[in-house]
Amino acid sequence: MKFLSLLMLCLILCPVALAQEHPKSELFGGYSLLRTESDSVDLTLDGQTVSAKRRGAFLNGFNVSVTYNPARWAGFIVDGGGNYGNIDYTATIPGLSATAGVRTNFHTLLLGPQFSRRGDRATFFVRALAGVAFVSQTLDLTGFGGLKTEADGKAFAGAAGAGFDIKLSDRVSLRAIQADYIFTRFGDPKFVINGQTLSGPDTQHSIRISTGFVFRNRD
Repeated sequence: MKFLSLLMLCLILCPVALAQEHPKSELFGGYSLLRTESDSVDLTLDGQTVSAKRRGAFLNGFNVSVTYNPARWAGFIVDGGGNYGNIDYTATIPGLSATAGVRTNFHTLLLGPQFSRRGDRATFFVRALAGVAFVSQTLDLTGFGGLKTEADGKAFAGAAGAGFDIKLSDRVSLRAIQADYIFTRFGDPKFVINGQTLSGPDTQHSIRISTGFVFRNRD
């Protein structure tokens, strides 16, 4: 959370000249990159627990949001995103080590307040969001005996983030960067594979970086 504290301090101290008007609403859309954490997971084999490893991964996707601004410095945001890719799991038991890629679709729907410092050329913002996350994962081992298993779930999600926009025109800005820390509570997600159980930790942590364009409505 140190980066968020530093950016909040920047909002307070940054000598940006204030304009007279602010957009009543804003629409953002663009690319996002989600970094998932590495962590240990438990693999239950014949009633015995074996340690396994979930590797960190980069998932590509999109991020969109709509913001209503009742005041120059405060707004309310609805944020949606989707990220897609493979997450590798490695299990090691005496005499055997195997790695499998899990196809992952990760979506979030979040809402909350956003606080902005607006200037003639740039806008800095911080926000805190809460909502729900959806995950769909497929483990495909068709090359190893035709095995394929799927897991789906939804859970609470929270996020804290910051970023800044660069003005291109009265109605369009470039979101140079938006960084969000996202945590989810999927409650010990599990794969059941031929009667064996692969389970992970209750809480998951991710970092999402987004960039794109902001379209502003001043009417």
